[in-house]
Amino acid sequence: MEINMQATIGTCNQYLREVSGELSEISVVISPKKVIADDASTKLQYIDGCNMWKSCFNKGCWYSIAGRQTKRT
Repeated sequence: MEINMQATIGTCNQYLREVSGELSEISVVISPKKVIADDASTKLQYIDGCNMWKSCFNKGCWYSIAGRQTKRT
């Protein structure tokens, strides 16, 4: 099996700085982190992330540190 993963460079207009509390528009890189296969290799889970996740406090974004700390239903 061959898996080709590439980073995507783009703009995020939902970046939230904890200090100001105002949304900003910044450049981000969304890059692949890993691919996990189940024991039977019938399902793959693809995990990617944003390079700004540690400094973004937007609870509505899954990539941000605030979004990762929010419980999903």
